Amino acid sequence: MESKPERENDYREGDPGTKPYSGITKLRNFLAPRRLDLATWVTRLFSIFFTLFVIIPIFGDPSIAFRRSLIANAATSGIRLYQRLPRPYSFSKYFFAQFILEDSWHYLCFTLQMLKAVKGPICEFQGVGSFFSIWTAQTGRILKAVASAEVALMGLILLNCFRGYMSIIAPFAYYRFLTFRYASRRNPNMRTVFYEMRMALEKFNAGGSCPILLGKVLRMGISLVCKLAPITTPS
Repeated sequence: MESKPERENDYREGDPGTKPYSGITKLRNFLAPRRLDLATWVTRLFSIFFTLFVIIPIFGDPSIAFRRSLIANAATSGIRLYQRLPRPYSFSKYFFAQFILEDSWHYLCFTLQMLKAVKGPICEFQGVGSFFSIWTAQTGRILKAVASAEVALMGLILLNCFRGYMSIIAPFAYYRFLTFRYASRRNPNMRTVFYEMRMALEKFNAGGSCPILLGKVLRMGISLVCKLAPITTPS
């Protein structure tokens, strides 16, 4: 006489001596090897939830929802960074180089910077940017929109520094974030956005409608940005 299996996981279809999986058991077996992916999706859902409250402040203070959205985004970036880092961990130059090149590390630093630096209404703009950034794996058009928002945010940071809403250190810290994004291995959209902006400005400067003084300012600005851009190597 055949003995019955001792565990539910020993179920074999068509064998009357075994009993089928329960729904909870099937779900548990499905999620067990995907715990980190599940945690990532949960934190992303929290990011969407709180970002909607920033854009449409129908419940409570939107600044509180903004900070919670940033915390959820930091958790997502931390999990993704853990998943992408090479194994085994080591305190070597190669490991550190790979660490700082990861996109998840860039966004984790950016999120922590925003949590510390933001004191004013810049959070409404960043809330929109966070909403777009949740879908970074979907289409190139949205990725380019995210990169454009990240570039435009530098101007808002400078403006809010003069208005007293942000620390004077924020523009320098955000510049480092932009250099990381510019040198990203997985996402070339930041380089594409800067290239298209440069081409558009140079085309406008070369046209007859651009005033001489404005043309000089544009050329100086383009030259400065090119000098500040990090050197990239083909991946």
